[in-house]
Amino acid sequence: MKQLLLFLSVIFFFAVSVSSASAVTLKEMESHVMCMCPDHCGKVLENCTCKYSDDYRRDITKLINKGMNKEEILAQWVGKYGEKGLSAPTKEGFN
Repeated sequence: MKQLLLFLSVIFFFAVSVSSASAVTLKEMESHVMCMCPDHCGKVLENCTCKYSDDYRRDITKLINKGMNKEEILAQWVGKYGEKGLSAPTKEGFN
């Protein structure tokens, strides 16, 4: 019985550490995207305080809550705003 409890504890710990290691945070995503406001403030979202920035943060938070990972969120962001929505160019192609 003790061995079973130990085994289950190890599995639980491993599952929690793997899921938390792969989870993306809003703070991390803010550093990868630009604020795409109509005012064209030109700031990375993590540094932006314009009146639209909180709307973009809410949009990203919704995607995180859906379980999307960093790459999926960035792909959706680029699909909506184009590559100019990224804080750094992609490392592929002629960017």
